[in-house]
Amino acid sequence: MIILGSQGAVKVFEKPQVNVGAGLDLTVGPYGRAAAAAAAVGPAGLGANYSYSHSRGLYAGISLTGTIIAARKDLNTKFYGREVEPELILNGTVEQPNAARPLYEALERAMQGVEEHKMQDARRSEIMGSCRSCGCPRFVPHTAQVWNKNCKTCKHIH
Repeated sequence: MIILGSQGAVKVFEKPQVNVGAGLDLTVGPYGRAAAAAAAVGPAGLGANYSYSHSRGLYAGISLTGTIIAARKDLNTKFYGREVEPELILNGTVEQPNAARPLYEALERAMQGVEEHKMQDARRSEIMGSCRSCGCPRFVPHTAQVWNKNCKTCKHIH
């Protein structure tokens, strides 16, 4: 996944570019993470982008990279059914292609799950009431969290 953190980074991605970056990967068993940062230079200017991924296995590495990125107009035409400029795709002004419908549906379901989780926490807060130790209004069950959250007032687990 590439995260374009600003409109400037999106703008740089619209035209052919050269990327120079560095990354760090660490994987031990089922827990693996990779993070990378890169500077992109092209006709549209300079922009930064970041990437992040999950992996499994055993691996550790540091990398320095260089990449040339350019749109493949023939594949865009085949995928969208007509000739489309990369900036229209990146800005979201092109109608979603049918071939991408499963992806958009999966993203929508994932985002609904995030909202449902927030609503469940709010309902638990209403049921449990405020913290008996310090009066904190929010209850967060530690069983649903990867990391327990300690109250900043009384240091107990919320």
